[in-house]
Amino acid sequence: GGDAFRELSTVQEEGVLTYYDPTGTPIQENEARTVIDLEGERMRMEMFAMGQLLVLQQVTPEGSFAYAFPQGELPLSEAETAELRMAFETGFYGLRLGAEGAQSASYLGEQEWGDVSGHAVEVSRNDNRFSYLLDDDGQLLADRYVTAQLGETTTFYTQFEEVDGVLLPTAYESFAMGMKILSSQANDQAINEPLADDAFSVEEYREASEAARQVAPEVLTWLQANVHPLESVDAGAPAADLQPFGEIVGNARVVALGEQTHGTSEFFRMKHRAFEYLVEEKGFTIFAIEANMPEARRLNQYVLTGEGDPAELLAGLYFWTWNTQEVLDMIEWMREYNETADEPVQFTGFDMQFPGVAVENVTAFLEEHDPELLEEYGGDLAAVTAASSLTEEMAPVDEAVAERLEALIGEMEARSDRYGQEASEEEAAWAIQDARVAYQSLGLAEGGTVWRDLSMAQNALWLLDHYPGEKMMIWAHNGHVAQAEGWMGAHLDEALGDDYLSVAFSFEEGEYTAVNPDAGAVTSNSAGPAREGSVDALLAQVGPDAFVLDLRAAKGTPAEGWFYEPRPFRSIGALAIPENSAFPATVVAEDFDAVIFIRESTASQQLN
Repeated sequence: GGDAFRELSTVQEEGVLTYYDPTGTPIQENEARTVIDLEGERMRMEMFAMGQLLVLQQVTPEGSFAYAFPQGELPLSEAETAELRMAFETGFYGLRLGAEGAQSASYLGEQEWGDVSGHAVEVSRNDNRFSYLLDDDGQLLADRYVTAQLGETTTFYTQFEEVDGVLLPTAYESFAMGMKILSSQANDQAINEPLADDAFSVEEYREASEAARQVAPEVLTWLQANVHPLESVDAGAPAADLQPFGEIVGNARVVALGEQTHGTSEFFRMKHRAFEYLVEEKGFTIFAIEANMPEARRLNQYVLTGEGDPAELLAGLYFWTWNTQEVLDMIEWMREYNETADEPVQFTGFDMQFPGVAVENVTAFLEEHDPELLEEYGGDLAAVTAASSLTEEMAPVDEAVAERLEALIGEMEARSDRYGQEASEEEAAWAIQDARVAYQSLGLAEGGTVWRDLSMAQNALWLLDHYPGEKMMIWAHNGHVAQAEGWMGAHLDEALGDDYLSVAFSFEEGEYTAVNPDAGAVTSNSAGPAREGSVDALLAQVGPDAFVLDLRAAKGTPAEGWFYEPRPFRSIGALAIPENSAFPATVVAEDFDAVIFIRESTASQQLN
C-alpha cells in the first residue's frame, strides 16, 4: 500500500463473523459491520443476526461503550477500554504506523507459526508488544498479541483485495487457547469516505438498556407470592422451610444442583443441606459430583467403611474447587449417616478428564483376571496415560490408540459374565467403566467441552443403570446441569424426561474463590452487585435473603418475559472474569426448572 496505506483515514466494512466451539465446529454466524476513523481514533464494531443488533463495541477519545442484546449496556473497565484502543496499534491497522512512535522494533528472523512460515517482526508500543509474520515481499501473513481474556491470540490473513490502492484483508482466522475461535469474511469495503453523522451515536442503545432494566410492579408482586424463603443455608437446620423444595423435586429420580461460581461457600453449604434433606425425606442414596469418576470411588470407600483419610482422598480429586471445608463437612456427614443407616449413601463422580487412575484400575484388574488381554492392549493403555491432561500440555492421541482402546472395551464387555464369576459383578462392572473413562479422556483434546459434557452425561446414566431404583443428586456448575443444547443437562433431560430436575443457583454480590489470572493463584475475588436488567438483579429485589423459586410456574404470568426470554444471568467458573463478561444471555426457565437465590456470596474455605 505504500503512502496510500500510511495515509489511510477511514475504513467501512461489512462481512460475516463465524465463531467455533472447541471441536472446530462453527456454532454461530453473524453479519458484522465495522467503522474505523483512524485519524479521530474512533472505532465501532456491530454484529447482527437477521437484522437484530446483537453486540456493539466502540471506542473514541471520550471513552468506550458496549451493548449486547438483550443484556443492554455493558460496563467496561479502564483495562478493557485500553484493550479496545489497542486495535489502532496492532493487527493490520497497526502496520501503517511502522516503527513510528514505537518503544522498540526488532527483526526476530524466520519463524513458523502453525504451518505458516515467514519473517517475524516484534514491535513494542505503549507497553504493548505485537508480532507480525511477513512474507519475502513484506505481505502480512499473520499477527500475534496478548489479550486479557484470551491470552495469546494469533490471526492468519488468508485473502486480500486492493481497494483504492490499499491491500485490505478480506478473510482471516483467529486462534487462542489452542483452538480456532473465529473467522471473518469481508463482503464490502470502502476507504477514505466520509462517515455518517451518527456513526458513533449510542443514545438509542442507552435508552433501550434503561427500558430493559425496568421491572413492572406486577412482576415483583408475582415473585413475592411465589418465592419460598429459606431460613438457613446450613446443614442441620430444621427442615420445615425445605418442604416447598421437596414439592418441586416431586418424584424426580435425579436432582442436579448447579452453581454460578465454583467457589461460593453458601452454595456448597446449601447443597449439603439439600442433600441431607433428599436423603432423609426423599430416599436419595447416590451423591455424584463434577469430579473424576475413579478417584471419587476411592473416596466412597471412606464413606462406606471409614477406611482412609477423607481430607487426603478429597485432595486426590485434583480440583481445588472441591478441596474445601464445606465439601469435607458433607463427606463427614455421609460417613456418620452410614454408621447407622439401613440404606447407605454413596459418594461418586462422573467426570473423565484424567485417565491415570482409570488405567491403573483396568491394568490391575486384567493382570489378575485376563493377563492375555493385558498383554495385547497394555501398550495402548500406557499411551492413554501419557496423554493425560494432568501433563503440562495435553496432546491428541493417535486415532489408532483410541480405536484399540475401544476394541479393548468391547472385549471386556464380551467377557463380563466370566469376569463377574471370577471376581464379582461389581468389580467387573467398574473395571469396564474405568476403561470407558480412559477412552473418554482421549476425546478432550479435540472435543473440548462438548465431548466432556456428553461423556459426563453417559457416566451419570451409567450410575443410574448400575444402581437401579436408587435416586441421585448431582453437584456441578450451572452450565453443566443446564438443559441447553450441548451441555450435560440436555443429554440427561433427553434420557430421563420428568425424572430429571435441574436447579440453578444465583447470588447478588459478594466474594468467591477462583483462579485470578492477574495474581496467578487461587484467591478470593469480588463480585459486584448483579447487573441491572439481569435475572440476578430481579431476584435481589425480592425480600428474603435466600429462597427457592419454581421457574416452571412463571409460564403465563407477568414474570414470563423475565424467565422465558433471553436475559443476563451470572456465570463464573473456576476462573475469575470481568463483570461485563459474567452475565451471558440465558433463557433461565428453559435451561433450569428451579433456582435457589442467596443474596450474599462468601469465598469457599480452601483446605490448602
